[in-house]
Amino acid sequence: MRDLIRLRSVVRQVVTRARQHLQGFLLRHGHKHERGTAWRMAYRRWLSTLAFEHPAQQIAFQDYVDAVMHAERRLQQVEEQILSLLPEWNQRPVVDALQAMRGIALINAVVLVAEVGDFKNPNISLGDMRRWRRAMPGSPRQHYEP
Repeated sequence: MRDLIRLRSVVRQVVTRARQHLQGFLLRHGHKHERGTAWRMAYRRWLSTLAFEHPAQQIAFQDYVDAVMHAERRLQQVEEQILSLLPEWNQRPVVDALQAMRGIALINAVVLVAEVGDFKNPNISLGDMRRWRRAMPGSPRQHYEP
């Protein structure tokens, strides 16, 4: 499971880079989405309305869009594979218990368990747990550190 979690991390980086490449291309050509958050449905609809004068620009734009779509599909496939293997994983009860905590979704719980391993390990400190929590996607950026 740890290998799949690490693969997911790499694929997430690929998605991020593909999105950055597309946004850089758009900015170089004077296109900026003024409303809402990027990568939501409105942003995707806006992308579908864009057209470029020169065929080379249109080809490059479409390739950037296709790269984003391909990376997002790949991420979805990896997450589906993780979820398909989860029922047989011996750490499933720990994953279920972690989801009872506020802010820990299924994939986050799997990542945490795969990286931490055995929570009964006395070498794991509260500081380590805080750092892992901050590293998870969607976690708050500022935390109280005693």
